[in-house]
Amino acid sequence: MVFHDDDLDRLTHEKGPVAHRTAAELGRIRLKDSTDCIPTLAEVLELVGGRVPLLIELKDQTLRLVQTDGALEKATAEVLSGYAGPVALMSFNPHCIAHLAKLAPEWPRGITTAAYDLKSWYPLDRATRAHLRAIPITTASAPASSATRPRTWAVPAWPS
Repeated sequence: MVFHDDDLDRLTHEKGPVAHRTAAELGRIRLKDSTDCIPTLAEVLELVGGRVPLLIELKDQTLRLVQTDGALEKATAEVLSGYAGPVALMSFNPHCIAHLAKLAPEWPRGITTAAYDLKSWYPLDRATRAHLRAIPITTASAPASSATRPRTWAVPAWPS
């Protein structure tokens, strides 16, 4: 399902966590001020049809940036396998990116980051870093003086 928030409240008239609903239930929920419902990734890809580049963020299903079971990554790679348009993949969870490196090595991927507190951010091991290509940085964490302030920008990840 393609939905940004962890909870339904802001973008729909429903309440509660997205994770507490099935894909079928989510597909029937209407977006606020719209007749559209929450789409699947396949529906979004069909709608876009390769006309514009897509930057797809896979949300950390663990909410703790720990190892994932790979199910979301596998499902994403399967849906993308027949898509010819330009796509890059990102996640806050480096383990998600490591899964994607194995499942969909042809797609560019990177870890999303923000202004982390250095005391709570642990360095990534070399094997995990090897799967990262670029780090999209949101405007919230971009330097205030940056000429790219209104946009998201990327910096190279660690060298191999």
